[in-house]
Amino acid sequence: MIRPEVIAGFRRWQDMALGLALMLFGAWIFSGGTLIWQLSGLGLMALGLGWTINAWRRMRFQSDPSAPGLIEIDEGRVRFLHPVMGGEISLNDLSELKLITLRGRLLWQMRDLSGARLVVPLDSAGAGDLADAFASLPGLTMPDLIRALDHDAGIMAAAGAADSSLPVTGLPVTGLRETLVWTRPGSGIRAL
Repeated sequence: MIRPEVIAGFRRWQDMALGLALMLFGAWIFSGGTLIWQLSGLGLMALGLGWTINAWRRMRFQSDPSAPGLIEIDEGRVRFLHPVMGGEISLNDLSELKLITLRGRLLWQMRDLSGARLVVPLDSAGAGDLADAFASLPGLTMPDLIRALDHDAGIMAAAGAADSSLPVTGLPVTGLRETLVWTRPGSGIRAL
């Protein structure tokens, strides 16, 4: 009865709506009058605000799953299930994280200490779970990830506007652009 894309849109905003509802519930309790109710209400409003901010940040990682493949995160390992370019990499062994723009699509490229690479499209199913996984990396914060995503999305939008005057050939743009987002501290070359 309800269209699948409408349900998907509601699911995308579900966590933000829950955080806002918790904030409103806290405000209602705060208006209860006594000091105990006001402190409880302030605590719930703070919890709801944190939940809403975290949900907004996680939404940047979630998009319509239009790329093939499925991303799973289990016990510190990122698995990309895909028939051609699938693989697995441990977050503990991760040495480098890059955001790649290739043919108008954003991809995460992860490299471990042995040099093995895993490339994951940002619009694969389960990509929203990468936000928490990447936030656990030492020295990498969620604002750093958001800044990298916003920067590359802005460049892609500008390139799309600049290329809109070109004739449509049906072939994707083949430009490759890499942005280094994170490297493990101390994983570089050391002088003896």
